[in-house]
Parts: sequence; structure tokens; C-alpha cells
Amino acid sequence: MTRIAKADVHAVLDRVAKNITDAAAPDGVTSRKDLESKLKSLTGTEKVLTDRFFRFIDHRDQKPGARITAADVTRAVDFAKEKLITAYDLNRNGLSASEVAKMSVTGQLAVKLAAETKGVDAPLPAPKSGALAQAVAAAARNTYFVSEGDSQPTFVEGKLPAQIDGASVYATFKDALAASFDVHDGNLSAFTFEVESKTFIADTAKEYSDPTLDSYYHKNAKGFARLQKVIDENLTDVTVIRVGPRDDKKPNELATDQGAYQYLVVGKSKDGKLAGIMFESVET
Repeated sequence: MTRIAKADVHAVLDRVAKNITDAAAPDGVTSRKDLESKLKSLTGTEKVLTDRFFRFIDHRDQKPGARITAADVTRAVDFAKEKLITAYDLNRNGLSASEVAKMSVTGQLAVKLAAETKGVDAPLPAPKSGALAQAVAAAARNTYFVSEGDSQPTFVEGKLPAQIDGASVYATFKDALAASFDVHDGNLSAFTFEVESKTFIADTAKEYSDPTLDSYYHKNAKGFARLQKVIDENLTDVTVIRVGPRDDKKPNELATDQGAYQYLVVGKSKDGKLAGIMFESVET
């Protein structure tokens, strides 16, 4: 079984950190606009990880504002190496698939890029099995929610709560949310949720089919229409929530334009689970 050495994963974190500092303006500060220019020269997993690590650094600041200094980058890299990578190598013999499965999304992307750099298969978690998981995967193929960082919907499944509402959905998928926000200790106290319209997926498909938009949106419109069909045929009591950082002045409400947010579109499946899709929206 392939294992990836921590040193190789640490090296790709240094690599994406250099991408961020190289993008800095003459004042030594990297803004979101600076980074977007740099991202145009990158491809594949390196591009995705660089974008995501920038947002990871910004979220660690006391006052997020998408302006990153070299010192911010250094602190974040040291933290990520220890908490997002090394802490999961329990046997100190390289990262296995079971250890990578417990990592945050950023950690898993770093492992993937390290494996690509070495020319080996990444020890990533196997895709979820089951008819509904396969139906979601097929519907979501080449389908992305378009924002500042496009995100492909993925299947999620958990224990069915006594009542399906925003709070129970949030609680059921707290581990997946913690991984998506790179919260290594699972503490989501800085985050909250709001309930969205149950027609969110159908509305997205309709919005993306606007004839004034380009073909990329039209392709995604068809994908979200496929996802809506899967939802209609397999789920009842559908609930949609949007999760993100709390507002500083109104802590019971979501902050606006503060980086990455997660959408959960879930309901009761035919086999009695809470299941559906999850994807990201980047808003700055």
C-alpha cells in the first residue's frame, strides 16, 4: 500500500506558500487580487491547493481581509505542517489511506499534490459506495458551483435525526464541516448556519441556463438539473443550509464575504439516512 512521507507533503506546503509570497505586491502583502493573477499561471491540484491555502491563512487572521503578509504565510505553514499533516501520521511511518481519510480537505489536497509530484497514487479515501452515492457522483460529473473558487458537489451521508432542520443537519455533518474549514480540533464555535430555500439547486440550474452566460455555466446548469432529479427521486424532507463564519457584531448570524462557505442539501434517503450533497462557495 502506498504511503506518502510527511517530508514530501511538507515540501508541497512550502511550494504553495512560495506561490502566495511570490504573488505579493511591492509592499510585501498578497491581496486576493494579487493571488488571482498568480493562479492564472498554475494548473491542477497545485492551483486548487494554492487558492485554498491562501484562504486558510486568511481565516487564521484575527481580522480576515484577504491581505496576507510573509509573516502570516510562515506562521500558517508551520501550523499546517504540524496540525494538518504530522499529527495524522500516528505510526510515524508515512501517511496511509486510513490516516489521510481523517485529514482536513487542505491536508488531503497536500497529500494529493505530493503524490503527483512523486508520480505515485495518492493514498486518498475510497469513494463512497451505494446506489445513491453513485447516482450523485454520476450527476455531479463535470459539474461545479461557480464562485471565486469553483466546487464540485460531493455525496454526504449520516445518521437520520429525529427531526430534519437546520440545526440537526449542521450537527450531523459537523465532522465534514470541520474538515472543509480545516478546523483540526473539530471546534466549530466560530461558525454558524442559515437555512436556504429548498429550491436552491433548481434555482441554480435555472440561473446558470441564462442565455447571456457562457457555455461553462450552461454545462453546469445541466449538471445541477441532474442533481435536482436525483434529489427528487431519492430524498424527502429536503433541507438546505449554508455554513460559514459568524458575524463579529451579530454572532448568531453569518458574516458576509468572509471566504469559504459550505452548502449542504440533504434529506431522508430511502434507506433511512440523512443524505445528499455538499459543496463550497468562495465569497470575498
